[in-house]
Amino acid sequence: MFLPDLCIRRPILTIMIVSAMGVFGLVAYFLLGVDEYPKIDYPYVVVQTKLRGASPEVMELDVTDPLEEEINAIQGIRNLMSNSSEGFSEITVEFELGRDIDVAAQDVRDKVALAMERLPRDVEHPIVDKLDPAANPIIWIAVQGNKPLKEISDYAHYDLKPKFQVLPGVGLILEGAFRNKAMRIWLDTDKLKAHQLTVTDVIDTLRKKHSEIPGGKIERESVELYIRTMGELKTAEDFDNLIIAYRSGAPITLKDVGFAEFGMEDREMMGRYRHSPGIIEPAVGLGVKKQSGANTVSVSKEVRKVFDEVQKQLPEGITIDIAVDRGDFIVASIGDVQYAIILAIFITGLVVLFFLRNFLSTFIIFLSIPTSFLVTFTLMYFLGFTLNNMTLLALSLAVGVVIDDAIVVLESIFRHREKGLEPFKAASKGADLVVFAVISTTVVMAAMFVPVAFMSGIVGRFLYEFGLTVSVAVFASTFVALTLTPMLCSRWLKVGGRHNPVFLFFERMFLALEAVYVKVLGWSLNWRFVVCIIAAASLTGGIFLAGLVGRELVPSSDTAQFMVSVKTPVGSSLDYTDSMMKKIENILDETPEVRSFFSAGGFGGGNKGIFFVHLTPKSERRRSQGEILAELRRQFAQTPGVFAFSLEFEQGFGARRGAPLEFTVSGPELFELERLEAEFTKRLQGIPGIVDIDSNLELGRPMVYVEIDRKKAADLGVSVTDIGNTVRAMMGGVEVV
Repeated sequence: MFLPDLCIRRPILTIMIVSAMGVFGLVAYFLLGVDEYPKIDYPYVVVQTKLRGASPEVMELDVTDPLEEEINAIQGIRNLMSNSSEGFSEITVEFELGRDIDVAAQDVRDKVALAMERLPRDVEHPIVDKLDPAANPIIWIAVQGNKPLKEISDYAHYDLKPKFQVLPGVGLILEGAFRNKAMRIWLDTDKLKAHQLTVTDVIDTLRKKHSEIPGGKIERESVELYIRTMGELKTAEDFDNLIIAYRSGAPITLKDVGFAEFGMEDREMMGRYRHSPGIIEPAVGLGVKKQSGANTVSVSKEVRKVFDEVQKQLPEGITIDIAVDRGDFIVASIGDVQYAIILAIFITGLVVLFFLRNFLSTFIIFLSIPTSFLVTFTLMYFLGFTLNNMTLLALSLAVGVVIDDAIVVLESIFRHREKGLEPFKAASKGADLVVFAVISTTVVMAAMFVPVAFMSGIVGRFLYEFGLTVSVAVFASTFVALTLTPMLCSRWLKVGGRHNPVFLFFERMFLALEAVYVKVLGWSLNWRFVVCIIAAASLTGGIFLAGLVGRELVPSSDTAQFMVSVKTPVGSSLDYTDSMMKKIENILDETPEVRSFFSAGGFGGGNKGIFFVHLTPKSERRRSQGEILAELRRQFAQTPGVFAFSLEFEQGFGARRGAPLEFTVSGPELFELERLEAEFTKRLQGIPGIVDIDSNLELGRPMVYVEIDRKKAADLGVSVTDIGNTVRAMMGGVEVV
């Protein structure tokens, strides 16, 4: 064939081609991103909306329902699910897999814009985004100290956050348990009544007199002058002196009906961090998200570089620590797989040496492994793949496959050399003889793995890189076997001569094995019926046992990191939830394998909280992560007044909310739904292996209903809207500007 003959006749050309492939492969290897799993575009779009102080019922009727009505008109929706809680609405839209998710997300944004006129005036603009587990923060940084929380929050927001925000690959930075600065206005209802003023009067005045409006620009021959209307108030004294109204010609200022003070926003979350046994202090968390398409490990390394620099310049009394870093686990996980591949390559070389009994022949075949992998790295780079668990699994599987073609070619050439042909002719004739067999084998192998890359559903997308990587490695091995292997055999392969001690040692072993095999083969031929029965029994038993083996796409792994979710009874205050979380903190603090944890009370609502727990490295503890979680579940169950359960971090694939198994119970009547949910939960609790059963349905929240006498309100000229706004401002607070 032309290709092997060309390489045999032109060894320098062959070496140059292989060297170029090696250089490109090495460069591609270092340019490849490192991640835990392949990037997948999930067919989900999430709409999140906030309305401060609104009950779940109000969120359902005034926010969720109008948005659902508009979104339902979009084509290609498979499922639509919503969850309304206190001040928060979340709608998850699942599209058909064939739908372009970017176009679908834009369609949802358009429908949300249409629904805005039907939503309450004070609602925050809904956030529409694609659902991507990989978009969760990859690093949480805990900021704590022996200073007031206000100073810690200011340092985290104004000093730390900008340093990380400008790093390449860093996207949004979340602030957990953070309280921003705010000018707080306190009103005295008795003084308002004495001056014949209402809360609405004060709010309207603040909106009119505390604003800065662009005034356009003045154009002259050589200069443009921009105009600013400086209407914003700066200090508490400015607000106190703000004129609200006039009574009998005398001005009524804010300090006549209340006062202003510079403070912090309302407390909605409480954070603490445990960095060493027994030391748990108030803290603020910074969650670093990566940009879409950015590499997790690269972003993690950049953040850690800045983190180390910042640690050297910390103000007195403030400390920072990395509470969670997904990059650490990914590096460790990928490192384990890479070590397994190197070990597999080494063992493969020993096996080949065992059978060939010749160091030079083994080296010729062994070269096909790194050469094929380097070619594969180049194509992986151009295909946009990353070094992740799936592509490395493909390479580990390919270790034993890529040498097959080289072995076939070398064996054919060796046989012709034994017949007395000179090296060049033996290499040419031997390669030509098996070239179609080698190509056929490669096509068959590719036919097994290419369809895997094009499976339907989320699983197909997950295995896309796996299937193509194996196929690329197999084709690369065929190219190497038909180019590099014949050229090396024509120059290095020797036959005859004196055998070395290694050859003689293995030869004696082969002769012994051959003798045993002859006896077994003779017995099998004499007892053919028994052999058939044994084979049939083995096949039947294998099929039966296969049904007993568990099935899971992504096995759980010891990441040394997990979360603990906490729920107290519906209607519990943040202070009560915080007191219950302290009990969980004590349990975690007394667990010897726990290195650190960050707690956030109020995460998801006043009666909820969450812990981000970091364990000591796997090599430094006796118990596995699974054993630790089982023990923690037992202790949590014995803690009265709180429901706490542990769960592993989302691994970039699987359930949308991190649970491995989810059920949806739907119906038109909420209280009937609650009864069915309780019955269903009771049945699930009786199934062995099911733990941490949770539901997002929470009814029975304590409420205070304000009944309005509409006749009296009409007689006094007071609208229902004014009453509602007044109650909201005086009891729950309202953000004016």
